[in-house]
Amino acid sequence: MDLSLYFSLWHLFVFKELSGVCYTKGQI
Repeated sequence: MDLSLYFSLWHLFVFKELSGVCYTKGQI
Protein backbone atom coordinates (compact mmCIF):
# COMPACT_ATOMS: atom_id res chain seq x y z
CA MET A 1 0.00 0.00 0.00
CA ASP A 2 1.17 3.52 -0.79
CA LEU A 3 1.54 5.17 2.61
CA SER A 4 1.30 8.72 1.24
CA LEU A 5 -1.97 7.89 -0.51
CA TYR A 6 -3.38 6.34 2.65
CA PHE A 7 -2.41 9.39 4.71
CA SER A 8 -3.94 11.81 2.20
CA LEU A 9 -7.23 9.88 2.23
CA TRP A 10 -7.22 9.76 6.04
CA HIS A 11 -6.53 13.51 6.25
CA LEU A 12 -9.36 14.23 3.79
CA PHE A 13 -11.76 12.08 5.82
CA VAL A 14 -10.82 13.78 9.11
CA PHE A 15 -11.14 17.23 7.52
CA LYS A 16 -14.61 16.37 6.20
CA GLU A 17 -15.72 15.04 9.59
CA LEU A 18 -14.47 18.14 11.40
CA SER A 19 -16.15 20.38 8.84
CA GLY A 20 -19.43 18.50 9.32
CA VAL A 21 -19.23 18.86 13.12
CA CYS A 22 -18.51 22.60 12.92
CA TYR A 23 -21.33 23.06 10.41
CA THR A 24 -23.77 21.18 12.63
CA LYS A 25 -22.79 23.16 15.73
CA GLY A 26 -23.16 26.39 13.77
CA GLN A 27 -26.81 25.59 13.01
CA ILE A 28 -27.73 24.91 16.62
